Amino acid sequence: MQHRVAVILALAFLGGAIYPLAFAPFEIWPIALVSLVLLFFTSEQVFERSFFLRLLVPFAFAVGMYAVGTSWVHSSFLAVEGVSNTISAWVTVLFVFAAAGVFTGIIVIFQELWARTPKFVQTGENAYTLEWNPSRALRGYSVLGTALGWVVFEFQNTLVESDIAFPWLQAGYAFIDTWLVGMATVGGVTLVSFFVLVTAMALYRIQRIRFVTMALAALPWLLGIVLLNVPWTRPLEEKEVGLVQSNFSIEEKTNETGSRESWRANTRLSLEVVGVDFVIWPEGALHTMLRQDWINVLHEFATYVDASVITGILSQTIVPDEDPILHNAAVGVSKHAPEYQEYQKTKMAPFGEQIPLDVVLRPIIRWLDLPINRIGPGIGPQSNMELDGVTVGMTICYEIAFPSYVAARSRDADFLVTISEDGWFGNSIGPAQHMQIARMRSVETGRYLARATTKGISGIVDSKGKLIATIPVDEEGVVRGTIQTMEGETWFVKYVSGLSAWVWGAVTVLGGGVLSAFGGVLGLLFLRRVFAGESDAADEAEESELDEDGDELPEEDEDPDDDWS
Repeated sequence: MQHRVAVILALAFLGGAIYPLAFAPFEIWPIALVSLVLLFFTSEQVFERSFFLRLLVPFAFAVGMYAVGTSWVHSSFLAVEGVSNTISAWVTVLFVFAAAGVFTGIIVIFQELWARTPKFVQTGENAYTLEWNPSRALRGYSVLGTALGWVVFEFQNTLVESDIAFPWLQAGYAFIDTWLVGMATVGGVTLVSFFVLVTAMALYRIQRIRFVTMALAALPWLLGIVLLNVPWTRPLEEKEVGLVQSNFSIEEKTNETGSRESWRANTRLSLEVVGVDFVIWPEGALHTMLRQDWINVLHEFATYVDASVITGILSQTIVPDEDPILHNAAVGVSKHAPEYQEYQKTKMAPFGEQIPLDVVLRPIIRWLDLPINRIGPGIGPQSNMELDGVTVGMTICYEIAFPSYVAARSRDADFLVTISEDGWFGNSIGPAQHMQIARMRSVETGRYLARATTKGISGIVDSKGKLIATIPVDEEGVVRGTIQTMEGETWFVKYVSGLSAWVWGAVTVLGGGVLSAFGGVLGLLFLRRVFAGESDAADEAEESELDEDGDELPEEDEDPDDDWS
């Protein structure tokens, strides 16, 4: 029994560990289906066993998934000044366990509800107790519950309003180069993930399902080809862009002479693309505070290279009687006018710029004596940049991972620009994953995307998510290419993406109440079980004190003859 459980948990962990191989830079997308089949199989094997085992299987899967797929988190913490290798390792382990815990909680809740409720409806049997053991007839419901829980988990990770959202390793991204990606034009990456789960379920049940069911599971793949070629957006005019990749390390940019050296490197490389319409520098290319003298210099340079210039920079908001609020920002300067356009980053990267669950985690971070960045989100709504008659949908780094946020910025944009500092990923799989995520935003919005990063991967993505020009990681250079400005909206942008705020409100109010109630019921059932166990033990002890005729036996130190004297 114990050996079999160990094998099942090992298979679950293995399924999670191979899952990241489906994503960039490996891009072996069938592995995602194999991984999901392993999750379904292992979950079903323990479904009739204890509740604890039903928790362990998805947890083991998630630990494997995040330990391999987000191993770059360790490099990111090491890049923070003052963080030792030991502390970084421990924080990474805590991150993996925390992410796995959220995944497990959502998966198990849907497994339990999906299995118990049909039984209750069909038979009236009280299925909402810890002692309830699902019959074999309902084992199949565990697969449905797992799939539904997975989709809900992914969706809550895409909500920009969520403080704990981490939109990484979503199944749909692995299928960016398959027919299925066309579904993103109507439902975003979450809909792609949904049909990935449907495909995996069909493969898992391939010996039991009918041909018609298998054909229905294959239908989204065929429909994806059609949707990808629907002219959701229309081309306007071509623009030439030059994306500068200076290959500066974070340490080089942030030292005393970093801004000056970075300026020299970016201007030198920009001279290779004189005459393009837009020159784009990476996030934090100028590690200095936004001031008018910098704007004047940028305008002079824009005039010299005959192009509008967009660069990452720092800015601040002055608050009376408080410390200034520092912002991670981008500034755009036209070659024709000295005025500038500023965009302040809204969605902060967890830990690097903002502490998630601040009330809980900030004391721990202070106890570990870790440096805390004082970067705040942008003040008020952030408008797109208007440069030389072209509207640029701007995002910075982590923001590109949130579909609804990018969709909102694309509505009046001619093309998308994202700048990033992927040096935080170190020598890892992170930069390739980040570019893959950015490519999906082009499919969802039907817009070209220009992506400039300090150390790579910089590149130009067309409106169907294809990478048409790029520079590898850790190389200095410039990407020069043509982008097509577009107008119009995909179904996802027009109808679906705007629902996320409403859904988030519903999730917060209704979902929070339901989950709290469900957790409370389970807690009460657990306590009842514990106290019932104690009561049974007390009854057994009392019975042992009675003789065969029901008379109470004397205490060990009591003289038996005392009662007869």
